Amino acid sequence: MNILKYIVEHNLWIPIVSAYYVLYNYIGYKNNTEDTSTWVYTMVAMSIFQFWVLISKYSTNLFRDGMIYDLIILLSFPLTMWLVGNFEGLKTSQLIGVSLIVIGSVLFKLEI
Repeated sequence: MNILKYIVEHNLWIPIVSAYYVLYNYIGYKNNTEDTSTWVYTMVAMSIFQFWVLISKYSTNLFRDGMIYDLIILLSFPLTMWLVGNFEGLKTSQLIGVSLIVIGSVLFKLEI
């Protein structure tokens, strides 16, 4: 069996992607707070790899996996800021994004 297919079918991608984006946001935080350029190259190298392409290829429930992926992307930055002690709360745009995700999922389930 293909290892990527196994990872997606058994939802092992969720902690992997979560850790990846928290690390990515932490490197972005370091890039903005330090004067070295090494973090920029690390972020560029990490940006090349796109998880959603692999997840969507092997997903058996694309809607559910898409919702989980969107929530990971949405919450990874506030979580990272909380971990480094620089959390100021969710912004209005983030709350609007969460509400659009909820509204979209309800409309999708109602098949409107």
